[in-house]
Amino acid sequence: MKEHLSLGDKYLEELDYDQARLEYEAVISIDPKNVDAYLGLMEVYIRTLDFDAALEIAQKGYDETGDELLLDKIEALKEGNVRDSRGLIYKIVHYDADGNVIWWHQFMYGADKKETRIERCDPDGNVTSYLDLGYTEDSGHIDYSCYSSDGNISSIRVNYIDENYGTLRSVRYDTDWNLETSTAYEYNEDKTEARHIISRANSEGVEYVCEIWENSYGENWEKTAITYYSAEGEETPGGSQIIHYSIDDNKIKHRILYELFDANGICYEYTKYNYDESWNQLSQEVYDGDGTLKETIIVE
Repeated sequence: MKEHLSLGDKYLEELDYDQARLEYEAVISIDPKNVDAYLGLMEVYIRTLDFDAALEIAQKGYDETGDELLLDKIEALKEGNVRDSRGLIYKIVHYDADGNVIWWHQFMYGADKKETRIERCDPDGNVTSYLDLGYTEDSGHIDYSCYSSDGNISSIRVNYIDENYGTLRSVRYDTDWNLETSTAYEYNEDKTEARHIISRANSEGVEYVCEIWENSYGENWEKTAITYYSAEGEETPGGSQIIHYSIDDNKIKHRILYELFDANGICYEYTKYNYDESWNQLSQEVYDGDGTLKETIIVE
């Protein structure tokens, strides 16, 4: 039995999910009260995005063992926001103000724990669009390809990365590699973002600056003022956004409030971030400017 469990863990580490499943099932057939086998089998189903099967196994394991860890997994799976044993998020569900599912994202990863695909699903679990990610670290960029549900590519994105500062430029193209948008990032000496310069192509394919985001920082907040530009260079104030933080005992910032303002300085939307006592985020609540709840996002 120990050999089956060890092999299951080995295959899981190697991302050989079919073999891992067989080994964990073999353990359960020998010892129906083996918690580790249920956890391993549940992990296989989570990583292969079969969340219903993961819930079924977690429930079966809890019924057999009464283990509290399995009960915690059941609650997370029922809420629809799921992480694996490595802490990688595999599913995030978005709800409306009445608690109805609007849509969810589900994630896939490679052996290096980097995201390889992000899928958006409707409330019935149908994939409506997805994003494929490819990494070429030696040349300093990450390629993203966006697809519709029928598998047709809808756009391409390339991010140029600096190992010290992060993204220097993010460019999105259409399927013929014509420029759609380009965002350049400028940084302060302390590596905080100073400006975003966003460009588009005009009708003749000539790139022009259409937005500039200027960032300023306080002790527990940061503000971004947005200015829009026409293709002819005309300037229009575009409002601003302010992010408020709380600082924990370890000097780590946690976002607690995100406000959006129009060009007249009137708040038209804000988001509250809720945490438990250990600063694990529980949910996000999105309100309009009048304080009416628009959407609740549960995070596990």
